[in-house]
Amino acid sequence: MDDLKREMRGIALYNASEHGGTTREGIILSRILGSRPEMKSRIDEIRKYARDIVSEVNRLTVEQQREEIESQFPEMRAGRPAVPRGQRTGSLPDIEDADGGVVTRFPPEPNGYPHIGHAKAAIINSEYVERYGGRKILRFDDTNPGGERLEYYAAIKVGLDWLGIIYDTIKNTSDDMEMLLEKCTHMIDSTDAYVCTCKRDDIKKRRSEMIPCKCRSITTEDNMERWSRMSERYKPGQAVVRLRGEMSSPNTVMRDPVLFRIT
Repeated sequence: MDDLKREMRGIALYNASEHGGTTREGIILSRILGSRPEMKSRIDEIRKYARDIVSEVNRLTVEQQREEIESQFPEMRAGRPAVPRGQRTGSLPDIEDADGGVVTRFPPEPNGYPHIGHAKAAIINSEYVERYGGRKILRFDDTNPGGERLEYYAAIKVGLDWLGIIYDTIKNTSDDMEMLLEKCTHMIDSTDAYVCTCKRDDIKKRRSEMIPCKCRSITTEDNMERWSRMSERYKPGQAVVRLRGEMSSPNTVMRDPVLFRIT
């Protein structure tokens, strides 16, 4: 049990030192139960230890936390134990050349309550940052306002808090809308994308048959004119912007996927 308490304190110290001097019980629990699932049968006991450790660690200054990490936890490096490659616990594969750190992005769409799929993606992202160091980004994919509600934003955040995942950056896709529109304009102007006015069923059928649609062959000038008036001229479902991919690709994702649509 002493080894477990030591591991829990190391997790708490490092997390607190990286987040303004404060850590939380849920962070310790998620890390310990993730690496030692057999401890779930002793969750009440583990929770008590975590609560006591959090209380002690949060009373320290950031400088004191880092000093203790340096003197008592020399194996802590870049936010993770320095376990040799190929000998790490868990089932996540190594990422080659990632020892300098990784940046992960979790992009939930706030159109419903979080489910096990959200948890899986968020935990994998978090574990890689814990392993290699780096940053975690939570980006709400909020570009479909018809199905989005504030309660879904809140539910997703509560769920992530319960998992003990703290993000370095929280933002919305809409925060970058001007940049995205500029990028789309550039792609159309450079013939890497085009405006398609075909019906949805026709697009699906032609992609299945690897046949390009007539919109693919219109001039750049016509494409730019369609794009400049897209939101004025067309109603939702009447026009989309598609990447000029490879219609003969065996990978259906590359057969001119949709990049932008009117909502």
